[in-house]
Amino acid sequence: MPTGKRAFLQGVAFWGVVLGLCYLGLRYALPCFLPLVLGAIMAAALHPAAAGLCRRLGWRYRPCAVLVAVAALTLLGLMLWGIGGVVVRQGSALLPQIPAFYRETLLPLAEELREKYPERTIYVVDTLCASRGEGLLVWYACKKRDEGMTLDELHKWVEDTKLHLCHWFTVDDLNYLKMGGRLSAGAAFFGSMLSIKPVMHTSDEGKLVPVSKVRGRKASLKALIDKIAELGIEPSEQVMFICHADCEVEARAVAEEMKARYGVKEVYINYIGPVIGSHTGPNTMGIFFVGTKR
Repeated sequence: MPTGKRAFLQGVAFWGVVLGLCYLGLRYALPCFLPLVLGAIMAAALHPAAAGLCRRLGWRYRPCAVLVAVAALTLLGLMLWGIGGVVVRQGSALLPQIPAFYRETLLPLAEELREKYPERTIYVVDTLCASRGEGLLVWYACKKRDEGMTLDELHKWVEDTKLHLCHWFTVDDLNYLKMGGRLSAGAAFFGSMLSIKPVMHTSDEGKLVPVSKVRGRKASLKALIDKIAELGIEPSEQVMFICHADCEVEARAVAEEMKARYGVKEVYINYIGPVIGSHTGPNTMGIFFVGTKR
């Protein structure tokens, strides 16, 4: 086989191995694979096959220049991939299995209670809410009850209002999303390095839906507050809820900003529950309010 052709095939094979290592590192365990990947790239740039490949393409081979260029372009590409790759997988894994619980537990239980207490009127509502979002809906329902709504009227009001309960939240540590299968290891690694914070909400189906990504903690909290201006119905007339995972100081600062910007009547702050909190990690924060849509 001619030398040039052999060098070309060696180069293709070598770079195939490098790209394979890159894929494995990004897909499965990038923090462990990263030194191996960068080492393979450097070895590929200095390997005789690289010189043969350059000659084959009619380029002048300069090992140091090739090494620097390849390393720089690779790191730049991985960093850009880290920004774009922080895409939280949609679904309801961070939330309780609301529809299944409603169908399999609550509806049969309601039927059993109706048979046991036929003189009672029992309604079951699938709120498609979670955490303080459900709490805020119950808070408003109790207020309507105290204002004199009948049970039938209250049931209709809850059904009409539940899809206007906005749940907007952000997480601070991407590693918890990675451990929960929501994020790849590579996206979590580079997203954390670049301080990428996802902004998410709960959809009309009760599922977690990623909406946007911002850089930095302050920007992520600001993004939550901005949603009130975008979706809120008369914020100055509302009571709103905030939940947090052990970041009460920031939660209070967000509450004060909500009052200052929108004149919110009252903001109640409480902790995220242990189930959702174990999936999202420390410093997760969510805000809940009534809006034109979720």
